[in-house]
Amino acid sequence: GQGVAWYVATMPEPDALGELTARALADAGVRGVLPDLPPGIEAVRRGDVLFLLNHGSEAARVPLPGPATDLLTGSATGDQVTLAPQAVAALTSEIQL
Repeated sequence: GQGVAWYVATMPEPDALGELTARALADAGVRGVLPDLPPGIEAVRRGDVLFLLNHGSEAARVPLPGPATDLLTGSATGDQVTLAPQAVAALTSEIQL
């Protein structure tokens, strides 16, 4: 058939597993909703809404491709949003992600 299969016959250490997974995803052309997210930040798009979740214990600044509105607070963002620890933002905008 067409495509590539990966077989890993061991359980790599977390850092090695992360690198291996990143390489397999890059080779397949898979990328996240937002590039270069800070550690602990998850970005998920559902329809026209971009959800940002901070799973970390520190505040994090997340760069955005343009201004948006946080549907949870009603506040406008610029080219970034700062998420407090364990915080969530639900952003909507005219930007194509």
